[in-house]
Amino acid sequence: MKFLIGGESFYNPLTILGRNIFNINAYLDNNYEYRYNYFTGGGIYSLYYILMHLDIISEEYCLLPSYINPSIPELFDKLKIHYKYYRINSNLKIDLDFLDKIIDKKCKAFLVIDYFGFHHDNETNQYINNIKIKGISVIQDIVQAFLPKYSLIGDYCFNSFRKFIPVDGSVILSRNKLNIQNKRKNLSYLICRHSARIIRFLEVELNINTSKLYLYLYNLSETKYYNYYNIKFDIYNKTLLQKINIDDIVNKRRSRYNQLLNILYEKALIKEMPADVIPLGFPIITDNRDKLKKTLAKMNIYCSVHWELFSNILQNNHSESVLLSNNILTFPINDSVNDSNFLRYLEIIKSMVK
Repeated sequence: MKFLIGGESFYNPLTILGRNIFNINAYLDNNYEYRYNYFTGGGIYSLYYILMHLDIISEEYCLLPSYINPSIPELFDKLKIHYKYYRINSNLKIDLDFLDKIIDKKCKAFLVIDYFGFHHDNETNQYINNIKIKGISVIQDIVQAFLPKYSLIGDYCFNSFRKFIPVDGSVILSRNKLNIQNKRKNLSYLICRHSARIIRFLEVELNINTSKLYLYLYNLSETKYYNYYNIKFDIYNKTLLQKINIDDIVNKRRSRYNQLLNILYEKALIKEMPADVIPLGFPIITDNRDKLKKTLAKMNIYCSVHWELFSNILQNNHSESVLLSNNILTFPINDSVNDSNFLRYLEIIKSMVK
């Protein structure tokens, strides 16, 4: 088996032929108290349908966090929906005093992100509940939280399967009925993406050098992902989701987060993991981020940056978010890596991060 950590989740192509292990509908019924759920082809597509339902008119706006995936404000711009940023501090907490100063009667919606799969503290959640009392719709982005076990506070919540497992899809949890129509397939994306995942599996398992082909297909699929927003959850991904042992993935991710926390406590951005959290990765803060990222990549350890910020954030006095973006690095905690390779990975990280 080739030593490779991070990057896209991959899978054995024979997985699709295996027995059903996971029932997503039963999971949703057992863990969440939402009247409606809807499946789409991905997280950004789910947000699209939520925004279409909210019908935010020209004099209204949505509040977005200043620390945010640039694909979200890009969607707002494409839909010509106005938005303002509220401040996220360098510890990923919402600046509630700043929020008090900017929120007004024209605010129609408030988007909150559960960063790296961690929920906000009780004070923040209470503040958000008070926002809802004022008639402001709360959209909870749990893309980095997978299918969390903690109580959700949004009127609308949406996740993304592909951030954790090799499945393209998303579920919307909603307190209100949505009118989701005209969903289409994004077949060219699906072919490129799943081909890349299988090629990566062959590279790792059989030690075949397919990196160039993998990167070509992966990058090509990314260009096709945002071609349309009304994308359905297709039958192939729906079937594949049923074959995956979710409990095993959750347990491995939590265990591996704690293993990294043991050796990198001082560098860790989030120093405690509650029992109800499913972590996306292990974020650290380091002033030599770019150099460290390149060095690790040469050793087949691929770390992510969450995120390079949208240009208009840089121009709007959100210095703590900018500082965070410039110094954050996320170490992978992939469940697909076997234990011996993960231990080797820990030794490398321990020796390089001071």
